[in-house]
Parts: sequence; structure tokens; C-alpha cells
Amino acid sequence: MEKIVDLHMHSTYSDGTFTPVDMINMMSDLGVDYASITDHDNVKAYEDITNTKFKLDKPINIIPATELGCSFDGVIRDVLGYGIDRKVIDEFVSKRYSAEAKLEKQKRLLNEYKRVFRENGIVFDNGLEVNRGNKSEAFMVMYNSLIKYPENVEKYPFISKITMFFWNYCSNSDSKFFVDESKEYPTIKEGIELIHKAGGLAFLAHPCMYRIGKLKTLLLINHAIECGLDGIEVLHSQHTFDDKLFLAEVARKYKLYKSGGSDFHGGTKPDISMVKGKGDLIVSYNMIKDWVDKVDKIILK
Repeated sequence: MEKIVDLHMHSTYSDGTFTPVDMINMMSDLGVDYASITDHDNVKAYEDITNTKFKLDKPINIIPATELGCSFDGVIRDVLGYGIDRKVIDEFVSKRYSAEAKLEKQKRLLNEYKRVFRENGIVFDNGLEVNRGNKSEAFMVMYNSLIKYPENVEKYPFISKITMFFWNYCSNSDSKFFVDESKEYPTIKEGIELIHKAGGLAFLAHPCMYRIGKLKTLLLINHAIECGLDGIEVLHSQHTFDDKLFLAEVARKYKLYKSGGSDFHGGTKPDISMVKGKGDLIVSYNMIKDWVDKVDKIILK
């Protein structure tokens, strides 16, 4: 029987809506064999997992992982770290991303979003605030406000597609909606070096999701390779069939490991399901078998 794999998911410790324990139980119901919770810039989910006694129908191989936001030419590009020593990652992020620092960043970003959207005639509620400091909190607070006004979507129809709006517009330095979120992040080189220091493998996350064209995507991948990249995320809910073929060929040409996952967030991205993504995602064990059993893992029973 084909093994069930999902190596990209988010819990309440970043921008997901399910707790790590709930997610493990969901994985068990789905018969998952290999999985990673890849919360943004932290590994807190694994404390919950290792401190909980589960009663699972079959073992689940959990590969400790994180998704590090990294800066590249003024924009954020994510790097996934698999098989990591959680203490090394936790020490780094605890120093760099204190609760106070994260909240101050989201306050700065919210003010930037207000300025940019106001300049472009987008209507939003008065008195918007952030209070948690979670990744993307400022964007989500703003987005949930602006989609309440039909005139915004009428003027800019692409706003209705949250993922496209964030990556193609708010995170695109060529767009009039651009807001620079990368200032506080490590560079791609620093992110990859941190993952390697933690004994893990570094994968460039969803390279085609940024919709910057194949040439710029190749430049991004080549830069990451020069920084010591181990692999790329070939399969992802936001990748088209053409994207998958393109990235599989890039991985073959540059001898990179391949990975894949749904990028499940729960209610934050309700159109994406665990394991199946938008309904047709299949991450095969054969695609990851050349590396997945070589990294550290937690076997839950």
C-alpha cells in the first residue's frame, strides 16, 4: 500500500487554526505515514507532541521541521528545514523573535498596510489593531476588514483570492500594494546555515507560488543552491501541473532532493485540506525516500 505523506503543515503556533495534538489525531484518521508540522520560525509544536500520549491505529513518522522566513532582494522567501535539532532552532528564534519584537513588527506592518491601501483607494475599518504578534497577523487583520467592503473587490477583483493577493501583490516589490516584510528576517544563506547547524536538510519552499516567472524562479533557486540548498518543494497546493514538471526537472538537473506537502492551515486557508491539498495532491514516498529516512524523526505510536 502506498504510504501517505504530508511534509508541510501549520498549527496554532504559527498561522494555523488547529493545535499540534489535534493535527496528529487528524493525521491518524487519514492514515498518514510521514508528516511534518512546519510552523513559521518556531518549533513549539514538537513540545506538545512529545509531551502527549497518543493512541494511534498505526505509527506516524514525524520529521521535526520548521519554515524559516528569509530575506531575498527585499522580499520574503521561505526555507523549510527537515530533521532539525529543535534546541538549535529554538535558541535562535527565541533570541531573534521575542514576543515583544514580533508584536512591534506586526504593528509596523499594519501601519504600512494602512498607508499603502489608503493610497490606493481601498476602504477598511477604523481602529484596526494587532495584539498577538503572530506571523501575518497584520495582513490578516487588514484583509478581513477590507473584504467586507464590496467596492474593494469591485475595484480590484484579485483581492478576493487571499493567497494570490498576498504573494502576487503585497509581497511583490513591483506592485503598488507592496509592503516590505523582510527587514527583520535572516538572509537565505543565514537560514540555510542555521538549518545545517541544526543537523537538518534545507529545502526552498513552494518556489513557484511566488508567481515571479520561470527565469526569476531559477535565479532564486540558483542563489539558494550557492548558499548550500539541499532540496526544493516540488509538490504544493499552489503549484500547477506545469510548475511540478518544471521543478522536478530543476531538481533532477541540479541533483536536489524533492519534497512536498499541502501547506495545510485549517481555517486560515479553508480550501486546502491536509494530505490532499486542494483535492488532487499526492506526495509519494518514492519522491522523498532518498532522504526522508536519513534524517532524525519522532515515531508516534
